[in-house]
Amino acid sequence: MRILITRLSAHGDIIHTLPLIRALKAADPAVFIGWFVSASGVGLLENHPDIDRLHVSHQKTWLKAIKPLESNKSLKTYWHNINSAKQAFQQLLTEIKQEDYTHSIDVQGLLKSAFWPYLAKIRVRYGFKNTREGASFFYTHCVPPMVLTDSAHHVTTRYLDFVKALGFSGQLAVNYRLPNAFDKKNINETLPLPAVWRHQQRENKRAIVVIAPFTQWQSKRWPLTHWQELIALILTPTNTSNPSAGHSKNNPKQYPVGLVLIGGPENHDDAHQLCNALRDYSDQICNLVGKTKWPDLYAIMRNADIVVGADSAPLHIADACAQAAESETATSRIPKGSNTSDPSLSGPMAPNTPNTQNSRNKPIVIGIYGPTAPGRTGPISQNSQTVSTQLPCQPCFKKHCPIQTHNCMIDLTPRQVEAAVNAHLML
Repeated sequence: MRILITRLSAHGDIIHTLPLIRALKAADPAVFIGWFVSASGVGLLENHPDIDRLHVSHQKTWLKAIKPLESNKSLKTYWHNINSAKQAFQQLLTEIKQEDYTHSIDVQGLLKSAFWPYLAKIRVRYGFKNTREGASFFYTHCVPPMVLTDSAHHVTTRYLDFVKALGFSGQLAVNYRLPNAFDKKNINETLPLPAVWRHQQRENKRAIVVIAPFTQWQSKRWPLTHWQELIALILTPTNTSNPSAGHSKNNPKQYPVGLVLIGGPENHDDAHQLCNALRDYSDQICNLVGKTKWPDLYAIMRNADIVVGADSAPLHIADACAQAAESETATSRIPKGSNTSDPSLSGPMAPNTPNTQNSRNKPIVIGIYGPTAPGRTGPISQNSQTVSTQLPCQPCFKKHCPIQTHNCMIDLTPRQVEAAVNAHLML
């Protein structure tokens, strides 16, 4: 069997699709798996042991080339760009056809993802029923609909429906494998972190906390001032007179925290503003915003103790790293949530469970959720949890607040998130 996966974007959704290919390979190691992905997502999938071939779409470049003639372009240049885009399109289609795929699985459920397997004349084409943009018209087989507002079923388990549809039997579980993006033996020597931090972490004298505050959706953004206050709370030393007192504000931290700030080049100005406001803590902050590529993030997350972030690709990468470590110790499972004494906190692990040495290289993931549902896209690794305000309007699944208050994020206080961090810090 030769299967083409079509998931071009978004980056977090690409991460959520990885357990599907792990399940397919587990069911039949002889399965050949290709993946059709956008150029921006290639770094998430390159050198992945479960992917036999990557097919890369440069759709944005093609669309830019065929935009109406602009005043600063000559007609000759315009037609040259159109012909170049046409040739690239045809070459990619030929590349896919040459692999002789027997099946395709459109995980994305959009016209741009469903159309390619149809054009490539793949005979058996799977997808979700009742998709947007009429994508299901191009499928030969459908699984039950993927309801975008369904907060009761995690997307990773819904993607495993395709494994069952293909006729594979047996117990299915969410398992992650990471790309062969780095050498684990040398990872501590190659990460762009202060050398003293890495040494202290190995000696259990420093915790490394990764902060991923940025996201594309306006509605998912926690106010920058909230992030500033949270970071200050995490980094501020506390009274050291009573080492056995615990984790609260007035109790000691036995060793310091090193904080890593991550984001894309487009987040440079916000990161600069944040670091400037936190200049008193500059020796405890490593600003890597705009300085990392996707393989770097895999490495950073795998070596973090705690990752705090909005509902975004870096958060899902951290959760994938945690689950990959769990899979290595045979502790994979179907995602499920558990209630805690605080209704704003949820996750597979109770909030007061301490971090242990077994969690090294298996980060604890804390997600800040507002308009989206933790039950659908939240972190599901063993030590993960989410923090939210639990307003009646949540989740709305909108990119912009439909009632224009943004209260689901504004009302979530830094103290609430700090409590989640402190519950897990090895202090």
